[in-house]
Amino acid sequence: MKILNIHFKNINSLKGTHQVDFTEAPFNRSTLFAITGPTGSGKSTLLDVISLALFNQTPRLGKISRKEILAKGALLTRNQKEAAASVTYRCKAGVFTSSWRISTNRNHQLRDYEMEIADEVGTLLDLKKSQVPTHNEKLIGLNYEQFIKSVVLAQGEFAQFLKAKKDERGALLEKITGTGIYRDIGRKTYERFKTEIRKIERQQDEIQTHHSELLEDGILKEFTAAFRTKKETIGSLEVQIKRLEKQVELKERLAKTEKEIDSEREKQSLEKKKMATFQEQSGAQLDQHEKVRPVADELRSWSSLQEALASRDKQLEKLAQHQGNNQKAVAILLREVSDYIGKQTDSENLVRDINDFSDTVRELQKLRDTKLKEHANIESIIKEQARETAFNYNKKANNLETLHQLKSTSEKHLAELLKFTGIADIGNLAHHREALSAQIDRSQQLEKIGIVFEQKKQNLDQYMGEVERIKLQRKALPKDIELAQAKAKGFEKESEALQVRLALQRLRASLEEHRNKLKKNEPCPLCGSLEHPFAQHLPQDQTSEKEIKALGKEFEKWNAQAIAKISELGSLNEREDELRPKMEVLSKEIEKLGAEETKLSEGLRLPPYSSWEHYTRTCQEKLEALTHLEQENKMLIKYKQLRPNLEKLGRILEAGIKTKDTLKAKYKGKDINADSQQLLTKWTELNKEERLLQQSLSDIKTERKTRIEEIAVLEGLLNRSVSLKSFDTIADARKALLDEKTLDRLQSQKSGIEKELDRLDTSLALLQKQFDTDKRSDVPQTQEKLQEDHDIKREKLQSTREEKAELERQLVNHREKTEKIANLKQQIATEEKQIKRWKLLNELIGDAQGKRFNDFAQDLTLRHLVALANARLESLSDRYRLDIPTEEEDDGLIILDGHMGGQRRSVKTLSGGETFLLSLSMALALSDLASSNVEINSLFIDEGFGTLDPETLDQTLDTLERLQSESSKTIGIISHVDSLKDRIGTQIQLQRNGQGYSTLKIV
Repeated sequence: MKILNIHFKNINSLKGTHQVDFTEAPFNRSTLFAITGPTGSGKSTLLDVISLALFNQTPRLGKISRKEILAKGALLTRNQKEAAASVTYRCKAGVFTSSWRISTNRNHQLRDYEMEIADEVGTLLDLKKSQVPTHNEKLIGLNYEQFIKSVVLAQGEFAQFLKAKKDERGALLEKITGTGIYRDIGRKTYERFKTEIRKIERQQDEIQTHHSELLEDGILKEFTAAFRTKKETIGSLEVQIKRLEKQVELKERLAKTEKEIDSEREKQSLEKKKMATFQEQSGAQLDQHEKVRPVADELRSWSSLQEALASRDKQLEKLAQHQGNNQKAVAILLREVSDYIGKQTDSENLVRDINDFSDTVRELQKLRDTKLKEHANIESIIKEQARETAFNYNKKANNLETLHQLKSTSEKHLAELLKFTGIADIGNLAHHREALSAQIDRSQQLEKIGIVFEQKKQNLDQYMGEVERIKLQRKALPKDIELAQAKAKGFEKESEALQVRLALQRLRASLEEHRNKLKKNEPCPLCGSLEHPFAQHLPQDQTSEKEIKALGKEFEKWNAQAIAKISELGSLNEREDELRPKMEVLSKEIEKLGAEETKLSEGLRLPPYSSWEHYTRTCQEKLEALTHLEQENKMLIKYKQLRPNLEKLGRILEAGIKTKDTLKAKYKGKDINADSQQLLTKWTELNKEERLLQQSLSDIKTERKTRIEEIAVLEGLLNRSVSLKSFDTIADARKALLDEKTLDRLQSQKSGIEKELDRLDTSLALLQKQFDTDKRSDVPQTQEKLQEDHDIKREKLQSTREEKAELERQLVNHREKTEKIANLKQQIATEEKQIKRWKLLNELIGDAQGKRFNDFAQDLTLRHLVALANARLESLSDRYRLDIPTEEEDDGLIILDGHMGGQRRSVKTLSGGETFLLSLSMALALSDLASSNVEINSLFIDEGFGTLDPETLDQTLDTLERLQSESSKTIGIISHVDSLKDRIGTQIQLQRNGQGYSTLKIV
């Protein structure tokens, strides 16, 4: 895995967008580079960017979330709205870019972070943000903990590791190498073994429980015999109960059959009464119908012919009435047409007169429409000509008079505009407009120059005034400074003298015991003097710390005042130095503006006491007047063009009104075609109706005659029929003939009664037969006695069943417990075979804390790591080699000192620089250990170089350069050691500014 590019924005103190491309210069020439800068400048931020973009974690903060950022105020640069980090890397699967970003919404609330991965061509992989770290781990071959231990090497952890005791070293090694899995395996092995043991113990306890619940042998035999006896008794009782149930059922069936026989006999009596009533009410009707039934069709035909004849007579009456109505409508229509055409007409001439009248009216309408169209055309032309003029055509007003007034007003306004603009020739307006536009442009430029000139002049006057004020302020400052410095110096000397006196006073006080031991004419042990004038009476000195503090405050006050005055003088001088160049620039700019104003004003006559602003406004007014002049001239031309059309419109209007009056006198309707067609249609319909009435009268009279003849033939046939002998007339015979509905109802009613009587006879015979059969099988006991015997035997059966069920439950329980015991013994035997391997594993690697297997694995890992570290140490030092301590030696790692004959001693005896070399060897060894499965081509070594002397530093850098050249690794050294800048040419330099931000520079 190799990092190709780092791109980030607003991360920690690095504000803005930054990029480090390891594929371009200077990194493509030398892949050993230094990341330098003072403490807190953001060197470790580059490592945060890498781990953040890949795993959403950083070494200093752990896993990142929106809540974490808000709580700790980390990652997002202060006062910024978004942050982003992306890393492009190459692995076995190809080149990928992993990105992380976060931003605020429009309410300045922080959104949740986003993550994504893109391939080499920029196509995003279909992953959720939570899947991105796991996918990076899969592509790189390292999880987060392995990554930061293999790619980012921090010597602090390895220095701690070198000196740690055995138990502490195991914990550190587990943390550094991420091999805590061995501890988990040992602990889980122990837990699995204990689980299996507890499982067998539970099964053995269960067997004991089941044994205690089994029946004794004697009781088992007794229960088995009792169970068989109860079973036989139950079978006998069930047979007896079944027989009694059948006898009770027979008794109930006999009683039910007897009741049904009585019910059927009652129904039979009722049906016979119904038949008698029917014969009395409807029997005669059916007899009369039966007499005429042979000639029923002839009677129905005779009745239909009579009805048809009556219907034809009514139709003849109605047709005669319709004929009279038709004749009245014809007379009314003739009068209506005469009024419509304005002259008398008759049936023969009506159609011709209506057509002639219509032609005359249509000619007048056509002439009227022609005049209207001409009027509209001329009116449209007038309105088009009047568009963009003050003339407004009004049908009710005197338009010619209005036009004359507008033309006079326009001529007057035109003359006024010509006078204001001073133009004699109205045909050359474009030339005048161009001249005025040019004058306006120059005047506006002069106006702007004047504003800038005044502004710069004001600024110059302001600067000059400020310089004069600075001179006045500066004049008094040297004396004030000299006075403040003298005062401060005096108070300082006085304070120092008091401090000396106070020290002497304290010294005398501290020698009080020695003074008390001095004796007259004996030498002082300190100075050897034989005279001791101050042995008993010391001179009084009342110097106090309060006086010294008071003098110190006075000194500070005057010293601060002197510094302030000196600072003020320096500020005034700086301000004057700053103003002088500005004044020179303003003077030159004012002179330049004056020259520009003189050049632009050539040829322009500015009136006295006027301004260029007023001159511009006057020219703009004239330019606007030219526009009005052009518009007024166009309007006047249009007024002259309108007059002929208005006069023509008047003539057309006069002719149109005359035609309209003639048409109105002749025809007052709206649609001559529709009105005429309506009258013609009505005339045609009346004629057609008259012909149809005549035809209908003829047809009905013919049909009536035919029906009379048919009736006569049918009556002769019926009068000769035998069926009508008992009837006085054919009409009486027809009345005796029932209609289909009545006949069906009476016949159905009679048939129903007859069928019900037949059904009842059959039902009574069957019921009586069934009753006789059941009676022969009946027993002499009563139903109550049979039911009583049944209930007694049912109760005995129930109690016997309950006793049998209890015996069966205990026997089944005994059998099930026996089977469970056998099954549990078989399971225990199987599990005891399987538990042997867990027992063996537990004895080898298992314990409650997982320490046994973890210690074994850590010992192997440590030996491998020490071997790899010694391989790296060969190129860093020819003196030391690492080794694992024996049981008698110190718990920390041991070094073999080659310069001392291979002496073994603790790493705790090494200096800081020697410890760094061993730590670096261990860090590189761990990277080598991780590279055994994953190729790591990017390496960052964090701090520790400040403890090396120049010679060892050079040797260490030589080793890293050799490592880089041999493996083509990109190696970054993170340090604030200044000497690295001279040795490593390629650098990422970070510097802090005064606002809390840092800058990044690649050299």
